[in-house]
Amino acid sequence: MAIRFSVLLLGIVCLFGVQRAGAERAAPNDAQLHSAAGTLEKTTKAGWVQFDQREFMFFAAGKVWEEAQSTCMDYDAHLASVHSDREDAFIKRLIWNHVGSDRPSWLGGYNSHVVPSRWFWTDESAFDFNSWTPGQPDGSGHCLQTNFKGGWDDLVCERNLPFVCARGISRGAERAAPNDAQPHSAAGPLEKNTKAGWIQFDQREFMFFAAGKVWEEAQSTCMDYDANLASVHSDREDAFIKRLIWNHVGSDRPSWLGGYNSPVVPSRWYWTDGSVFDFNSWTQGQPDGSGHCLQTNFKGGWDDLVCERNLPFVCARGISRGAERAAPNDAQLHSAAGADAAVGGDLKLSAAAGTLEKNTKAGWIQFDQREFMFFAAGKVWEEAQSTCMDYDAHLASVHSDREDAFIKRLIWNHVGSDRPSWLGGYNSHVVPSRWYWTDASVFDFNSWTQGQPDGSGHCLQTNFKGGWDDLDCNQNLPFVCARGKRRGV
Repeated sequence: MAIRFSVLLLGIVCLFGVQRAGAERAAPNDAQLHSAAGTLEKTTKAGWVQFDQREFMFFAAGKVWEEAQSTCMDYDAHLASVHSDREDAFIKRLIWNHVGSDRPSWLGGYNSHVVPSRWFWTDESAFDFNSWTPGQPDGSGHCLQTNFKGGWDDLVCERNLPFVCARGISRGAERAAPNDAQPHSAAGPLEKNTKAGWIQFDQREFMFFAAGKVWEEAQSTCMDYDANLASVHSDREDAFIKRLIWNHVGSDRPSWLGGYNSPVVPSRWYWTDGSVFDFNSWTQGQPDGSGHCLQTNFKGGWDDLVCERNLPFVCARGISRGAERAAPNDAQLHSAAGADAAVGGDLKLSAAAGTLEKNTKAGWIQFDQREFMFFAAGKVWEEAQSTCMDYDAHLASVHSDREDAFIKRLIWNHVGSDRPSWLGGYNSHVVPSRWYWTDASVFDFNSWTQGQPDGSGHCLQTNFKGGWDDLDCNQNLPFVCARGKRRGV
């Protein structure tokens, strides 16, 4: 009876708040929204809101424009294009409903460095509407933000802003991709690919990403596009890649390529795409053993660098050369149920968890009926889950002591410590005592540290004083993904 009274009281308070605001407004990502934009209705996919013929989602975590666009593409979407006052009003209301303010946020507009007055949308629709604030654009940047003094503004693309993605029906004719002037070099014929941002050279397509990432995250980003960090097989390809970088940033910016060596045999180098390491362009005196990952544009050539440095990077996709070969983390793994074996000559798994064996895809480790991967780069919980979904996976659920022990050993083997890391657990803001897994399996096991959960957060981390803890979801932590057969309904 007390619960029903509380719910009724909450409804009255919410209704009173809405009436005071002068318009109906539902909770973020949930109920129907009404504004001057027209009728909005929630779609069946969590977080996406349908307006007219498209679905929209607001992401509150700030990112540079390029990374924001990359995140949208993870959802088969783009940073939002806008084609009418109604759409513009809807997007502003969507932002307000999430953060309670007119927060400046990225949209999908960008201009050409060659012709700054020409603006485009990332979804390749026609730029047939604008809502520029008076005096804008003023040439201060190449990317489009909304909610600048009530309208749009051109801003430097490296600013971290929240953003709005949209997917569905695209409008207008096809147009040139970002950075659409063709690179010119002695490398050979280049032609723009029809997919935004990719440049074709010989039998492969290449894309430069200006936002700095550690080598592992850079490779992960490339894989989101069915690509790898670029391999290089000739002076022509090497010259092309250097020119591609120059055309984007106007300098010989040091950037990641796909080369890496083995900690066991440092003189042996590999490419992430599995092709033969049949060409090199090492700067004199390199590699000198200072790192395990390959950067270009170090004093004109290549260098071995610590993999944790944040650098821009070049991805490539298409025809791979040479015979297939083992990828990092590819030796078979066995736990206490079998013999220990090295991963990439380095990692050993020896938990009482059971039999582990390598999956055919680099980095995934099979345990029982599922595959697991640890990501060392810290992300907020929502971004970590998004990264897992890029691999058709979820943040890991746990259903037994064996699985719990395996996951803790997996983390230890990567970072050499019991690093607190995200798992897939989350609770309801309405009923905090109720916990769920992102893979929709039954929450039939727990390993809470004594005194936890204590209501300090809504997302589940492991390795908190040996067990689990509820933590603020906006903390940056490494994380474990899992995919395959799940338990329960």
